[in-house]
Amino acid sequence: MSRAAGARQHGLPVRRARGAVALEFALVAPVLFLLIFGVVGLYLLMMQDVLLESSVRKIAREIQYQQPASSTTASTLTTRVQAGLQSRLGARLQSTECIYLPADSTNPGLRTGCAGAQSVDLLIFTVSMRPTVMFINLPRSFTFRRVLALRSRA
Repeated sequence: MSRAAGARQHGLPVRRARGAVALEFALVAPVLFLLIFGVVGLYLLMMQDVLLESSVRKIAREIQYQQPASSTTASTLTTRVQAGLQSRLGARLQSTECIYLPADSTNPGLRTGCAGAQSVDLLIFTVSMRPTVMFINLPRSFTFRRVLALRSRA
């Protein structure tokens, strides 16, 4: 059965049936496209979150297996962590903050800024990454964060 016959069977002229289809498409298409772009945008966000998680885990494994038995200086580990993150995340890497626990200290407690530390028992890095998605306008404060803890084997 042709369109014209189908339209006439329902009592509509052919032109009005075509116009009804165009109107239905005009009403449904924006919702459909919004749904598709939203799903793709969320997929891209999740992939970037997985990228950060896997990068932090991979760096932790590399340092854990390559770290010598003696205590490595905090500045050396900090440099290795930052270089590894920079190579994997590139421009998306926002910041890497570091705190540490000194190995033999009469004043126990966590300290900030790992650059000057020599012998450490524990290094904790907080890694922040700003995700980039084409069609989702995220606020500037939206970041993914992960924590990387490295403990001395000595």
